[in-house]
Amino acid sequence: MHQNSRTTQKVFQTEAVREWDHQSAPSPVGPEAPLRGEPTGAARRREQAIRELAYAKWEEAGRPPGDGVQFWLAAERELKR
Repeated sequence: MHQNSRTTQKVFQTEAVREWDHQSAPSPVGPEAPLRGEPTGAARRREQAIRELAYAKWEEAGRPPGDGVQFWLAAERELKR
């Protein structure tokens, strides 16, 4: 039976992609450029500010049990102003 060379080539490409370690690959734009979907420096600073304010609000409330979503959302609202 004749094997199609396109099929063979596609199998090799698929295996190569599967084995490729995308985490260790260098960024094509440079080491400082964020990957798609990765937060920028400004986004990371904003998230850190929200985290710190939410934590302070949680402590002021007496460290109640739970996931603290209400403190995070209050911090977000406060920092939007």
